[in-house]
Amino acid sequence: MDKAGAYAIQHPDFHPVTSLQGCFASVMGLPLCHLVRMLRQVGITPPTNVPGACQAALSYDCPVSALILQGKTGWIRI
Repeated sequence: MDKAGAYAIQHPDFHPVTSLQGCFASVMGLPLCHLVRMLRQVGITPPTNVPGACQAALSYDCPVSALILQGKTGWIRI
């Protein structure tokens, strides 16, 4: 009950999502690459490689992090 959607996509035993294209962290609720890009726009540079740390922690090779950090939106599919 501590989840907005009542489940955690990153839970090791429960797999409610069968496939994902894009940012895993955004699905979890905290789009870190978007946050880093916005911080950079106001002159704040995080002291660590946030996208790299995110991908390492999630064991997920994000296919869109570089595009997000560059501010590109053509990869979004609706």
